[in-house]
Amino acid sequence: MAKETKPESKNQSSSTSNTARLGDRRKERERESRRNNLLIGVGVAAALIGLILFGIWSGNRPEEAPIPEGATARYENLPVTRTRDGYPRIGNPDAPVQVLLYSSFDCESCKPFIEGLRDPLIERMRDLNTAVTFVPLYGYGDITNGQGAARAAMCALEQGQFWPFAEALYNWQQFGNQAFSNPRILSGVEALGMDRGAFTACSLGGAPDGVITTARNQARALLGFTTPPAAVINGVLLTGGDDNAVVTDPEAVIAAVDRALSNLVRPDRDELEAEATAEATPEATEEAEAAIEAEPTAEVTEDAEATPEVTIEAGS
Repeated sequence: MAKETKPESKNQSSSTSNTARLGDRRKERERESRRNNLLIGVGVAAALIGLILFGIWSGNRPEEAPIPEGATARYENLPVTRTRDGYPRIGNPDAPVQVLLYSSFDCESCKPFIEGLRDPLIERMRDLNTAVTFVPLYGYGDITNGQGAARAAMCALEQGQFWPFAEALYNWQQFGNQAFSNPRILSGVEALGMDRGAFTACSLGGAPDGVITTARNQARALLGFTTPPAAVINGVLLTGGDDNAVVTDPEAVIAAVDRALSNLVRPDRDELEAEATAEATPEATEEAEAAIEAEPTAEVTEDAEATPEVTIEAGS
């Protein structure tokens, strides 16, 4: 019997040893799994921290904000004011021809419209008969943060820099969805010499939103308006063609402005000649009267000359 129990003891010992080894390997695998999970967790956390830091850095670093050549000089000596609704206006506020441009900075088709009108309108503004008002809209294009661009433009108006800044905003469309990032806008503010503190304070206020909301409501109420760009001349939306569509061709808009200027009440050639005749008539009348008065004067003079002779004779 004893001989039979010895193999059983060896088998039990071997089984126990195998179980122990299996347990050790299981524990080692668990420890390795925990280490791997820890390393993965640390890696994920490091990546998240890196992304956060990169976001903070990229959000604060300056971005390229090119200002178009001549953007400031071209508006010199032109009065810059604002309308009762707070819209930016340039040119003689009392000009007989008032042009309103409904436009959006995030609207790709608005860029060539505004740029095509710019120089011809400036030329016509200098005779004091034309003024241009920009009605700021947003949300009519694919570029992001159009509302931020419109708000920024209104704050630039506070410092008399709306028109150069508006040129820059349209120029930045080349940067796509990064066109109106906060760093780029702030770089543009500094490039135009604006007070950054005052600009930031304006951006945090509600005044720009009030102007933009008014603009949107007026655009929606404008009969025939669907989307910018659009021009209104002396209160009338400029449309044309067989379908009476809104005119978006800059040359056609300038032609309409010129027609409005030509219709101003101005004296024609006949009126000028009539005025010249009227001015000459009193002079001729005065000369005739002077001539009539001159003859009696001469007779009186002759009598006066004869009188001393009589006086002398009377005295002798």
